[in-house]
Amino acid sequence: MKKIKPDEYYSNGLIEAARFGNTVVTHNNMSEDQHKEWISGLAGHYTEEKEKIDAIIEKIKEKLAKVDPLTLFNFLTSMNSMMLMSPELTTESEIPADTSFQLRSVEYVQSLLVSMEHDKANEIDEDKQEAVYHEIANHCLELYSKLPAFYMYWAAQQQKMGQLSLEDEEYIVFAQMMSQVRGEQYQVFRIPILKELLLPHEALLKELYGLSASDIISGLSVLEKNLSSGRLDAMLAIGEQMDKLALFEGSEPDEDYLKESQEVVLKAMGTSLFEVKENTKWTDELISDLCLVVNSDKVFLSHEEFPGWPIWNLPIQYKPFIKLDGTAYCFDYYNLFDNFYVAIQRAVRSHGKDYADRWNEAQGHSSGKSSNMSTRYQNTQHFCWV
Repeated sequence: MKKIKPDEYYSNGLIEAARFGNTVVTHNNMSEDQHKEWISGLAGHYTEEKEKIDAIIEKIKEKLAKVDPLTLFNFLTSMNSMMLMSPELTTESEIPADTSFQLRSVEYVQSLLVSMEHDKANEIDEDKQEAVYHEIANHCLELYSKLPAFYMYWAAQQQKMGQLSLEDEEYIVFAQMMSQVRGEQYQVFRIPILKELLLPHEALLKELYGLSASDIISGLSVLEKNLSSGRLDAMLAIGEQMDKLALFEGSEPDEDYLKESQEVVLKAMGTSLFEVKENTKWTDELISDLCLVVNSDKVFLSHEEFPGWPIWNLPIQYKPFIKLDGTAYCFDYYNLFDNFYVAIQRAVRSHGKDYADRWNEAQGHSSGKSSNMSTRYQNTQHFCWV
């Protein structure tokens, strides 16, 4: 048999790893005694590593409580947009791990903010807040970067204590690792799939929210564009406005031009792209059912163990919008579209057993294709591992 030379190879005497294209092969050379010693060594770091992650979360909470939330979200979404505009990234599968972790800053910060008190006084001066925004983003990156290794420390600790079977430990660790994977994203299919899923519930949606499935899909289409290419489109539009300015040949620009320019700048640098009601034209009833406010969710930070860790289902997963100073915003593309069907299902069912039964009945009578899609959407939530 012809031997194939690996593209990369690593060995420390105990573990060998070789990469052949997209395939990585590992081999464990440890004896039983060496393996026990290795597990014991990992378990010995468990408490230390757990405390490090707890400390990072506390730092994020401390800084988050002292800055303006809306300006922070504008900073984080702008930073994420700039990272994704890199010419080196042609597909989402090419996004480096550190960039992927950094992209989760919005969903994590939003989930923390709706779970904690916030100091409206803003203790940090306005001109110094941007430096804190960078610190918060860096702490989020550090938090998510530490989680994969921590799962190994946790598993070793469980083996040492003998509280779980090896099969359960492997399931929990792999489930947590997979919960951090976005998977392949097919943007072109998102809206058609959601439309087919919502159509069986048309009567119920009209009764509760005064909106048809088409009304909801129309609003989602606007948000989809705003949250994906909205920033880039607005930046390009600024260039077009500059070209138009030359047409005035030294005279004062008219009111239409000034208004148009202001709108473009607000989209490129402000938060108008993320305003839910303004962009979707949805009713207050629907927006309210999909929205959380500061300190309105008591679950995420109240777990006895690992409070505030992104190993739990995040509040943003079941309510994608956040209301700040009376205005509802949507800042995260992935959580909106990955979880929208489940979110609106939860919202409808929260109105009582009758609505829950009618939703289930409509879902049961929908086509097999729609039912399969519904199941797939319901299974996008994180596994809960403790």
